[in-house]
Amino acid sequence: MKIQASSDRDTERAQFLQHVLDGLGQRPRRLSPMWFYDTRGSELFEQITELPEYYQSEEQSLVSFFFTV
Repeated sequence: MKIQASSDRDTERAQFLQHVLDGLGQRPRRLSPMWFYDTRGSELFEQITELPEYYQSEEQSLVSFFFTV
C-alpha cells in the first residue's frame, strides 16, 4: 500500500504511516527508531548518551563494535 501526500505535513504523516505499515508487515514486527523522538527529544537523547552513567545495551555494543572495526 502506498500513501500519497499533498503538503509537507502530509508528507511527514505519509512517511510515518508507510514506515508503520512496512514494519507491521515484517517478522518480527518493527518500527524505525527515527520516530521515537521529536527534534528536542533527539537532542536530549544524544546528550544522555554522552554521559558517563549511560551504558549501551548488548545490541548497541555490537553495532558500535562492527562500525568501529
